[in-house]
Amino acid sequence: MTSRERLLTAASFREPDRVPIELNIGPKARLLPEAERIAEFIDHTADNFQGVAAVDWGFFGLDSRPSEEVIEDRPGEYRRVRRTQRTAAGDFVAVTRHFYPHIDSSDYQWERRYVDTLDEMARLADARRHVRPLLLDRHRQQVAAVGDRGVPIMGLAHPLGTLVRLANMEEAYGWLLGEPGLMHRFLASSNEQVRQTVLALGAAGISGWFVTYAHEMLIPPWLGRRHFDEFVFPYDKAVNDAVHAIGGRHRSHCHGTCMQFLERMA
Repeated sequence: MTSRERLLTAASFREPDRVPIELNIGPKARLLPEAERIAEFIDHTADNFQGVAAVDWGFFGLDSRPSEEVIEDRPGEYRRVRRTQRTAAGDFVAVTRHFYPHIDSSDYQWERRYVDTLDEMARLADARRHVRPLLLDRHRQQVAAVGDRGVPIMGLAHPLGTLVRLANMEEAYGWLLGEPGLMHRFLASSNEQVRQTVLALGAAGISGWFVTYAHEMLIPPWLGRRHFDEFVFPYDKAVNDAVHAIGGRHRSHCHGTCMQFLERMA
């Protein structure tokens, strides 16, 4: 079997010629001399879902002009960077601190996240939304490049999963308790945008596998069953229904004890 056949066979609850082996490492790790054999295994033997373009999701589903500037630099110690997302709903600003000698590492400290105040949350909730731009030509090119070496998979926005990562985390979870009306307004609007965008992909002849990276932040110890059923399940179901309506499948990347929640979804 090819890697593509192997993954699709296993995903259909049938037995492939062997267990599919998923393995990936970051682009910088691939440059290490000791990673040479691992990189060769990934390129020629591993069976991977491979990310391909499909939609420009913007910033929380909004068109944005991003910029960043160094606001403090102490060589040998740290560098502080201000990141700004300029949208029709106003500017959203984050500040991150990066430590030498790994100044370009993705491992950094947040000093301020993009959504820090209730006013910023309200601006996100009340923003006007539309179907996001589809990247059809890039999608087809990247799918062709994957070939039989795996299964193409498209990133799917998850508004609440994005929020709890890019907002002040204590505030975001607190708003679920203290500002449920506001949060439902945000979730209803942003998930409807995702749903309509998925349907637009289907109308353009694009379907297949979709993936979200969110749910480990939406199960214990972060959220219990009651809040999952209120703030996650109905919105995810609407999006999943759209994925299924165009003949697609949704893969939910999740760390943690998630089986009871997968059973709830099923």
